[in-house]
Amino acid sequence: MLPPAPTTSSTRTTAIICALLAGAVFLVFITAFKHDFVNYDDDQYVYENPQVSRGLTKESATWAFTHRYSNNWHPLTWLSHMADCEMFGLKPGVHHLTNVALHAFNAVLLFLLLRKLTGSQWRATFVAAMFAIHPLRVESVAWIAERKDVLSGCFFLLALLAYTKYAEAARLRGAPDKRWYAITLLAFACGLMSKPMLVTLPGVLLLLDFWPLRRTTSFSLATWRPLVQEKIPLAALSLASCVATLIAQREAAASFVTLPIGTRLANAIAAVGVYFWQLIWPAKLAAFYPYADSGELAFQTTAGLVLLLAISFLAWKQRAYRPWLLFGWLWYLGMLTPVIGIVQVGEQAHADRYTYLPQIGIVLALVWGIAEWSAKIPQRLMAIRVSGGLVLVALAFATTQQTAHWRDSRSLWERALAVTKNNSLAHNNLGHVLITEGKPAEAIEHFHKALRIEPKLAEAENNLGTVFMDMGRTAEAMTHFERALKLKPHYAEANNNYATLLVPAGRHAEAVTYFERALKSRPDYPEVHYNLGNLRSSQGRPADSIPHYEQALRLRPRYAKAYYGLGAALVLQRRPDEAIQKFQAALQIMPDFAEVHYNLGLLLVTQKRETEAIEHFQHAGAIQPQFAEAHYRLALTLHGQNRPAEAIAQYERALAANPNHSSSHNNLAWMLATSPNDNIRDGARALTHARKANELTGGDRPQVLDTVAAAQAEAGNFLEALTTIQKAIDLPATRTNPALLRSLQSRLQLYQASTPLRDSP
Repeated sequence: MLPPAPTTSSTRTTAIICALLAGAVFLVFITAFKHDFVNYDDDQYVYENPQVSRGLTKESATWAFTHRYSNNWHPLTWLSHMADCEMFGLKPGVHHLTNVALHAFNAVLLFLLLRKLTGSQWRATFVAAMFAIHPLRVESVAWIAERKDVLSGCFFLLALLAYTKYAEAARLRGAPDKRWYAITLLAFACGLMSKPMLVTLPGVLLLLDFWPLRRTTSFSLATWRPLVQEKIPLAALSLASCVATLIAQREAAASFVTLPIGTRLANAIAAVGVYFWQLIWPAKLAAFYPYADSGELAFQTTAGLVLLLAISFLAWKQRAYRPWLLFGWLWYLGMLTPVIGIVQVGEQAHADRYTYLPQIGIVLALVWGIAEWSAKIPQRLMAIRVSGGLVLVALAFATTQQTAHWRDSRSLWERALAVTKNNSLAHNNLGHVLITEGKPAEAIEHFHKALRIEPKLAEAENNLGTVFMDMGRTAEAMTHFERALKLKPHYAEANNNYATLLVPAGRHAEAVTYFERALKSRPDYPEVHYNLGNLRSSQGRPADSIPHYEQALRLRPRYAKAYYGLGAALVLQRRPDEAIQKFQAALQIMPDFAEVHYNLGLLLVTQKRETEAIEHFQHAGAIQPQFAEAHYRLALTLHGQNRPAEAIAQYERALAANPNHSSSHNNLAWMLATSPNDNIRDGARALTHARKANELTGGDRPQVLDTVAAAQAEAGNFLEALTTIQKAIDLPATRTNPALLRSLQSRLQLYQASTPLRDSP
């Protein structure tokens, strides 16, 4: 039976409690607002998900409802992430803020629900406070990818509140109010579309019918039949969600070794006890818990079984006198069932996030039991109140500490390795972090450790291949990609990486096959389309490359490399204006993209826009000081604009970046030998650079010999100049080029008159 309506005074107290609960949540999770994304599903859910990162659009919303991604179908979760990206972009602090705000709202909803159901304001407050600030909540709140926990929890609690109103109407009017049932059904459907773990909600509603709604106090079939029939529409939704989830996660289940049913049952029983113990003593929490070894698992299973049988027996025996005990225990067990691991999805033995809603039941049972024990003796009551306050303070402190471990990927996985053992996933993911930090040797060490623990970990093999590919150790990289594909043939990343190495080896047909396999496994994979575009461009097929670049940009609108590739293909198609637009788009996304600055400069020179070209060449050289070609092209352009001192400086920078850059040696020598400016000319230096250019080009290029002769003439060595220019005239390449022949013959006459050459740009 529901308690009476609250008075004005109690309403004010209720408002204060709600504010304190929300404030406590924000206080313990406030540091999360400065946290980064982590490399544990955040990429798939947000920052590398092309549909989510583009924001909330008609196309992305349609995708959310019609596609499964990351082996899940939860469209409302996708929409919530899209909404964050639409409003705030890829700023992780805002995404964290949404999680925290939803969790704070859930804590308030839980308090209001329990207060309405039981009329016990302070017990409801303590249960809600435990839910709000317990360290086991950190994974669900501080992990952006677990938005589905806090979002589904919101709809779950709204469904329970609506059902409470439905039951209240049935009691007061003698007939149910179908509007509240419809709202319950709608909230439940939204919850399932946020996270399918809510499939047990119809069972939770039956528990509410037993206590505290007291719609039946008997356990006879006749009294329960109408209540069960009442839940049939809800059960139908649960069944549909189960089927959709199994279909969506079929590929995930195939990607790892399925454990024997005996091991899974033992681990499920062990998890019941582990979660109970973590509730009481939340220490050594980690983002991933590997399966325990046989000895430890046997101990945990035995302890879990004893706990399961003892509490189940006690709860059943006390069902008439202390119904909250059976209610809370069955809530806990029932809501754990979908994630207990009997149907294996994932390689974790258990996970903190799975306790988000189930532990509400066990906390309620504990709070009601302790309250009953202390109610009749004032000294006990005072001690319990003081102890309860101290417990909440301790939990709040522990939660702030645990939240700090989620600040970035490195701290997350270092913590996991510190508190768990044989954690191959933690080693693999930490290795991935070390790659991004430019520490390949340390990364390789962690990948090898992961493989020693789990020899069939395809992700570690792929990551090793990636490290070796970046280090230029192609043969080793290919070996690891091949191993990854042998373990996991449809592994999109490994297929893409392997194909990328096949391209420079000239194995283009094979590369296309592996790229296509990657797209079959992951159709929304922009890197594969980008790589296919590069392959077609390298084959001289720009028309075939353009659709791939465009598809990459549809999937990832802020893909600077794809804009660059598309621009380069448009250049080959003689579409310079469009190419310039694509290059500029790339630079808006990535202003320090040196290659784009360089190629845009080249294109602008052809359009007689030398001033703009100079700016881009300067940017390219400033971004990459060792970019010799950028300095060389800048020098050429400056030379053409009659800015010799600046041109010489850039030729020298090009040679500092690449001492064997023959064109820079040749052009610098030409300027030093032929400049009409006396302050520029330097015959000795000119001769040094000219001889180096001639050496680098094999001594048989007429243009370079022309430079050598000019330098010799400037140095006063006219006889050598005559010999050199005659050699250039006699070359076959000169004889087939009349314009060049006339030019060299004019030089011959000049040197015969002992006159050095003077040239202008």
